[in-house]
This record gives sequence, structure tokens and C-alpha cells, in this order.
Amino acid sequence: AIEIQLKAQKIFDKIAPNCLTSAYNMVYLGESLFELAKDDSLINEIKYAEIPTTKQKLMQTADELLLRGLSLTEKLKNTDGYLSTNSILADMAIYKGDYKSAIKYYQSKFKYTDSLFSQKNKNAIAKFEAEKDIIKLNVENQKKESLNKILIASTLALLAFGFLVYRNLKNRKKISDQLELLQAKKITELEKEKQLQAVDAMLQGQEEERSRLAKDLHDGLGGMLSGVKLSFENMKENLILTPENAAMFDKSLNMLDNTIADLRKVAHNLMPEALVKFGLQEAVRDFCNSIQSATAIKILFQPIGVYQQINNTAEVFTYRIIQELVNNAVKHAKALQIIVQLTVNNNKISIAVEDDGKGFDVNVLTNNKGAGMDNIKYRVQYFNGTIDTVTSLGNGTSVNVELRVEA
Repeated sequence: AIEIQLKAQKIFDKIAPNCLTSAYNMVYLGESLFELAKDDSLINEIKYAEIPTTKQKLMQTADELLLRGLSLTEKLKNTDGYLSTNSILADMAIYKGDYKSAIKYYQSKFKYTDSLFSQKNKNAIAKFEAEKDIIKLNVENQKKESLNKILIASTLALLAFGFLVYRNLKNRKKISDQLELLQAKKITELEKEKQLQAVDAMLQGQEEERSRLAKDLHDGLGGMLSGVKLSFENMKENLILTPENAAMFDKSLNMLDNTIADLRKVAHNLMPEALVKFGLQEAVRDFCNSIQSATAIKILFQPIGVYQQINNTAEVFTYRIIQELVNNAVKHAKALQIIVQLTVNNNKISIAVEDDGKGFDVNVLTNNKGAGMDNIKYRVQYFNGTIDTVTSLGNGTSVNVELRVEA
């Protein structure tokens, strides 16, 4: 198979080096060489002169082909090819022990997916704006047609039916006004529905991608790092080291431990395991405890009342709102204590996050362009909720959020 792919690539490089089929052949050929490099028994069986005969050369050739394929699929804006090539490059980096590059390829894939998703949202919003303009134009045309009919009928019947025409005109005007009000209400409802659909698609896509990436990092890269650590520990038992080298070896193991811990923190922040296994209250409690352990700030979590079960989307969105509010307080408030209160009952979620920090001018929120506050507003809007911020300079901050959800 590799022999045929190599021959095909020579033809592509000669007659059509920048076509999409050439890009796919590079990717498939690079992946085949990578798979071959992992099997020492197959390397010894190589007989075709064009195929490298060492693991290092096979890996190097595979890397060069995959990078060419990645560049060409990106240039041709081929989504599937670009995403799959990033995944293969990440697998190769992990196999070679280059975890920094592996994370880079995963991040590149994530950003590209994010940008595609953002473009889809923009297209949907643009389509909605066009539909809204068409509806407005139709309303105006209908109004003009109604007025024209009224004027024609009034002119024809003015001499004989003056009183009747006057009353008829008055009735028609009333109907026209009612029709205009109904159309305006319809436009408002349609606008709100389209906005909610766009927000729902965006937030659901973010959560799905976060969950997938968290699983890849925790189960894939995390497991690989743990295996590497275990291999080093087993290797140490069979080595005779000087005290200096032994100390350096232990230091390296500690660095590997820190790397695994940091990776698990990243995966946990993307999609908390406690939220999936134990539900919203335990996930919020675990988050508050982790923030308190990592900072000098005392964080009190107070669940209020009897917890009522809510749907998964509401749980995730509520957790994200609390996460963003607490992180804002930790980053900006310079607080000594933060209180988080959560109430879930009667299809209503109440969130309160208070701190004793430096506070701020509440008018600043009007001009705030931060993505964090926008995400909070989108999630609150999705559940037809309200958000109220009470703060002033030197008097701390209190943020109260109410969401209405279905069980």
C-alpha cells in the first residue's frame, strides 16, 4: 500500500501538487509510515527501495508528509482533512514523547472547530437579519395596499355614502393598526427565538467540545503520562545511580507528577467529573474547595432548601455561571471571603455570589466587553432569567441570578 501511495505522490507532485486529492494522499501516506514505524518486525520486512528502512527515518518522512498535508488542507479550507491531520500529528507527538507539540495540535484543532462554529453562528444571524427585513417590508407593503383600497373605495362612494364611508374608514384603520401590532409582536417573538437558537447552538457546541477535549486529555494524554511515570519508577529500581543522579531522577519524577496534576486540572476545568457523576451541588462544592485550596481566599458554599432535580443543560449552565462569577471575584475583587448560595426548587434556580472585596462602579458593566460577562448574560437569557449586581467602591459585590427551568 505504501509503495502505491509513494508512486501516486510522485505523480501528484508532478501534475497537481496543490489539489485536495494530493493532500489526502500525503495524509494517508504519512499515517501509513507512522503505523509502519511502530512495528519493528515490519520494518525488517521492507524491500521496496523508496521506503525508509529505519524507525527514525520513517517517523521523519511521516512528519514531513503530514505537515505538508496539514498546510494544504488548511489552504484549501478542507475541514475534515485539517481536523484529522491534527489528530494524527498529535498521536505521533505523544508516541515520540513530545507532549508539548501534542497539546499544540489539539489546541489548533479545537480553535479551528471553534472558528467554524463561530462562522456558522454569524451566517445564521445574517440570515435572520435578512428574514427580519423581508417581514418588515411585507408589513409596510400590506399597510400601503390597505390604505390604497380604503382611498379608492372612499373616492367612489363619497357622494352617496359619506357617513358609511367615514365609518368604514374608521373601522379599516382600526383593523390596520391591530394587524400592525400583531405583525410587530410576531417579529419580536421571531427575533427572540432566533437569538435563543443561536445562543443555544453556540453554548451547546462549546460544552460538547469541552467535554470531548477533557476526555481526550484525561483518558489519552493523562493515561500516557501516568504510564511513562510508572516506566521510569520501574527503571529506577534496576539502575545503579550516584546520589547526585538519583536526586536528579527523583526531581524529574516530581516534575512529571506536577505535569500530570496540571493536566488533570485542565481536564477538570473543561468538564468537572463531579458534575457528571454526582450532580450540580457536589460539583459546585468541589469547585469551591479547589479554589479555596489554591488561594488564600475563604469560600463558603451554602446550598439552601431541598434540591430539586433539573435537566443536564440547566445543571451545566448553572455551574458555568457560578464558575465565572467566583473566578471574577478571585481575579479582581481582592476579597478575603466569598459566599456562594444555591437554591433549586419549584423550577427556579437562584444563585448568589457575594464577596467582601474592593467593589467597583456598577456603571462599568454597561461598557464591559469581556467574554466572561457575555457568556453569563447568554446563559441567563437562555433561561429567561434575570441578573442583578449590587456593588460600590470599597463595599464588596453581590451578584444575584434567577433562572427558570423545566425539570
